[in-house]
Amino acid sequence: MTGITKEQLNGLRLITAVNVCAKPVMYTIFLWGTPHKPLNMKLDDYLDSKNIKYKFDNTQKELIRKSPDGSEFDVTLLFTSIKLACENVAPFNDPKWKDVSTEMEYYIFSVKQMRNDVFHKKLESTEEDLLKKTERLRKVLSECLKLSGERFMQDQDVVDREIKRVNDNLDHITQNILGEEDIMSYCRDDIKQYIIKDSCDRLKNIFQSISNVNPLSFITSDLQLKIDKIFVDIEVKHGKRTDEGKHIDHQDLLQLIQPTASSSFARYVSELQIQTTASPSPTVPKCGITTKPQILLLEGLAGSGKTTLMQLVIDEWINGDRGNINGLNDYELLLWVQCRDPTMNSYQDLLDRLMPDVSLKFRNILPRMMKLCRILIIIDGLDEDNKNSKDLVISLLHEFNCSSNIAFLCTSRPEKVENFRKVIPHQYAVIHASLHGISKQNLPLFVRLNHQEITKQTRNNRDTEELVRNVTKLKGLYEHLKLPLNLIFMIYIWDNDPDKLSIMSVTHTELVHIIHQLCTKKLMERLIVHEDTKNLDDSDLENKVEEILREIYKTSLESLSRDQLSLEEKTVNYLKSSCKSLGLPHKEILSAFLCLKPTWTLTGIKEQYSAPHKGIQDYFAARYIVVNLNNDLQHSTSTPVSLAPVSIREVLKQTLRAVTLEITKYQNVLVHVAGLVHLLLDQVPKDIAQQIVELLHESGMKNNSHWFDLLENTKISPEIVQEIANFISPVETIYISDSNVRSYAALLPYLTSSKVVINIFSDTADLPCLPNLLAGLDNHHCTELTLDHPYHHSETTTPSDDVLQRIQNKSYLKEFMGYLSGDGLAMLPPSVEKLDLAIGNDAHALHFLPRLSDAVTSALPELGFLCVRVPAGISSEILVPLPKTQMAVLHLSDVCDAGVNNACEMVQLLQPAGGFWWITCQPSMVTDVGCQDMIHGLSHRGVKLKMITVHTGNTITDEQKNQLVTIAKTSLHCHFNIFDHSDPLGKLYWGYGDLKALQRPESPENLS
Repeated sequence: MTGITKEQLNGLRLITAVNVCAKPVMYTIFLWGTPHKPLNMKLDDYLDSKNIKYKFDNTQKELIRKSPDGSEFDVTLLFTSIKLACENVAPFNDPKWKDVSTEMEYYIFSVKQMRNDVFHKKLESTEEDLLKKTERLRKVLSECLKLSGERFMQDQDVVDREIKRVNDNLDHITQNILGEEDIMSYCRDDIKQYIIKDSCDRLKNIFQSISNVNPLSFITSDLQLKIDKIFVDIEVKHGKRTDEGKHIDHQDLLQLIQPTASSSFARYVSELQIQTTASPSPTVPKCGITTKPQILLLEGLAGSGKTTLMQLVIDEWINGDRGNINGLNDYELLLWVQCRDPTMNSYQDLLDRLMPDVSLKFRNILPRMMKLCRILIIIDGLDEDNKNSKDLVISLLHEFNCSSNIAFLCTSRPEKVENFRKVIPHQYAVIHASLHGISKQNLPLFVRLNHQEITKQTRNNRDTEELVRNVTKLKGLYEHLKLPLNLIFMIYIWDNDPDKLSIMSVTHTELVHIIHQLCTKKLMERLIVHEDTKNLDDSDLENKVEEILREIYKTSLESLSRDQLSLEEKTVNYLKSSCKSLGLPHKEILSAFLCLKPTWTLTGIKEQYSAPHKGIQDYFAARYIVVNLNNDLQHSTSTPVSLAPVSIREVLKQTLRAVTLEITKYQNVLVHVAGLVHLLLDQVPKDIAQQIVELLHESGMKNNSHWFDLLENTKISPEIVQEIANFISPVETIYISDSNVRSYAALLPYLTSSKVVINIFSDTADLPCLPNLLAGLDNHHCTELTLDHPYHHSETTTPSDDVLQRIQNKSYLKEFMGYLSGDGLAMLPPSVEKLDLAIGNDAHALHFLPRLSDAVTSALPELGFLCVRVPAGISSEILVPLPKTQMAVLHLSDVCDAGVNNACEMVQLLQPAGGFWWITCQPSMVTDVGCQDMIHGLSHRGVKLKMITVHTGNTITDEQKNQLVTIAKTSLHCHFNIFDHSDPLGKLYWGYGDLKALQRPESPENLS
């Protein structure tokens, strides 16, 4: 029947006896003792009606909710219910409930104790023990019924009938053989609890080792980061596989796949429905309760935090759900599958490995019992699967395809998602989510927490806040620095060798390259004093290390071609043999560039050599290709080889022994090749550049956005950029902002002549590629240049004359926004039609305003629109009227109620002939009273204007807004608009440059 022994079967008979006999007896007593409780009234409501205090745990509350009459209560809850609700019984804490006696209370307590003994002690029971305990149970239950019947005044024939039922049931259980169906019928709830209790402890012990994270184990074995200390919210999108998904909190990830029986999921859905009804939000994911088993498919780039997030879920489960992952406590068991592990190929293998004791005890019925449990199955790294782990995953999917209690949480890189979807049985509901790394607002926190934790262990004295300040400047955040692994690399480099790191311009390839250099450097330091290598001279040692590295690079490419992150045993043996032949200690070599990752075997945890990470495996494979492109890098050879043309495709084919290649698989490798050749080759031949770009195109880089991503996140040689330019579709106007400065700085010299619009919002000092960008404008027509940061922060920055000066061909410039000195005004070309300029301080204003009037009247004949930003605190004595233009706009900054009078005075002094078209106050902290004072003050000073706009951090009611509109129309004959912090526009910190997108009148007459 099963793998159950005779002694275990006896234990199951005892469990069955308690379930079949004790529970009905306790329920009967409960009914006898509560004659005035309606069957449809829940126990807690009944106790409330009697003013009886009570306390139930979450499981008991759920039972009470589901079973108002109490028929589904277990023995423990029935015991508590009798003590609380029954009439004519001892008080709840009376010693009668525990002290040995002939009282009813003691016998009821004895039933509960027998149930606990049977359930919590070992399952095995001898024949003699079974007989003793069964007869003891018979006696206790009979006395319970007899004494309860007397206490609650039941007819004797009713009591006798209940006692006979107990005896008949006990006789049947002890005298007949229990089959599998009997066990499932009588004992399944208790066996289920036994399985959960026994397995949880073991699973937590197995999983405990992963809560300490060392993403840099190949550099230092001493670094251990506690996951709950360094984890920062990862950006998650839920929805279709597009960029249009809904953002959700990572803490709510499991709410998307909660099992049907989950009460927290029902609450979550209810809350979402309430939120959606009350205030529709684009961030609320649509989800619903389903009877289908569910799969949450979580995709993300290598290094985006997939495994880290899974580790957080597991760590949270190990430590008892501390509230970091909502809904985790709805699962009774958690199973974890590492797809890199090749040692299991079936569901039964997984049970034998993770739950050997219960698997042995309940062999045949265990799969059926598991389907009764609420289980979360984590499948980590679908992109790292092998034949066996693929079979295991398919086995699990088919095993649970009709089990609504089960939920799968699967992670994968994007390129492997479709392959997995093809093997998912149709019975599953598949929910999709994607990881996008660390969000911009959480980036400083991530850097701070991780650097603080790392420095605690490395004891280096690098300033955490200096690093955070540098990272905060990355307003145009490069995509690769959103990935947690790259950030960890950056933090470690900063902590150990900061001279190698330029945070503002470092690329993904450079990060991995520097990390690899540090690994090699640390290895050399160890080998110099190692017993086996200390007598080698430095150059010989370096050559040997280069030679073994080439083998590691090659095996990485081979493993990648097989979709394996872990190295096969024969590969590890080959590397060990290569080390031996070179006289190098293999443990030192392998640990320097590979890491040991734990997998579970029947004999315990076994460590397996693996590439430290998929991104590093890609880098190693790229290094192998580059080494073959230039054999001069192979220091162990005695004769350098010239740069003869080499086919990258042939290198791949020969290494992988392949007739054809699926180039899409090697896109990330080719990206690293593009980023490495300028680091490792003295020059990049044209044919090599052509090969790299053509292979990248074949790998899937088909449109402009793909090439821009490559250029933005990778430093590549001009030869390769020139080849990429051939794949860029021409456009009439090129739009450049912070996020693509690097790509256009490289591309502009090779693109056909176009109009160029530049909008820069960062501090120009934080964009190291900006000078190259401006130098590349020679063959293009720059029509608009917006320097938002110096415009809005003129009080604390220097004029941006140098930026304007770098543009050699200014004759097409029509719009400029920024902060110029008086001398800088002379660099503006006569073609300018629109100017947004800022005043910095009194000294600047004194020199700037007269020059501005001269420039407008004599050097800028096309100028029709002039906006001047004036910060608070500028002295009125130095102000002179602005020059007359068709549209004159005044931008007042940081106005508050106390400064309204001064602001009105500045407006009066700056008013040009003909008045203003528009005055805008942003940001400001004026109240409605301040606005009224401003309107009256401007009117009193004879200011002429068409419109006032105020952006305030204070709350302005609709009634107050309407009143201000009326006052402005009456006193100033102008339009008035006000936005407070509750308005969408009021929440934004935006200057006039950001208003370009808003439709505005073309001339003042349109406002008349």
